[in-house]
Amino acid sequence: MNEATLKSALVHLGRQTLPGHVLLRHEDKMTAGIPDISVTGHGRTLWIEVKFGVITGRGIQAMTMERLAQYGMAVYVVYALSGGVEIRTYDGVVLAKHGKLGQHSAVLDWIRSTLIAGKVVTP
Repeated sequence: MNEATLKSALVHLGRQTLPGHVLLRHEDKMTAGIPDISVTGHGRTLWIEVKFGVITGRGIQAMTMERLAQYGMAVYVVYALSGGVEIRTYDGVVLAKHGKLGQHSAVLDWIRSTLIAGKVVTP
């Protein structure tokens, strides 16, 4: 399993289970720093950067995620090498945690409720 497979599965399931939402996977080799996925629904957009393993660096991608979070909504979905998945803020605060590696449905439930609420709620 790799990051591309996880992103693909998340977007595929999201398109099936989130009617009334638009899921876009952003892949642009020429432009650095754009998050992997955007989900629009309920008049709002959530930006998602998917990671498999650890979040590294403070480059343009990290700066973009911070700016998107400040002016909108942006999170990291981090799939752990040892299993499980966490949803985190740009500065590492864990918003949700699930025990199995392929918990895409739990991630999508969190996305739906966040878009309905209109904000990323930190614990």
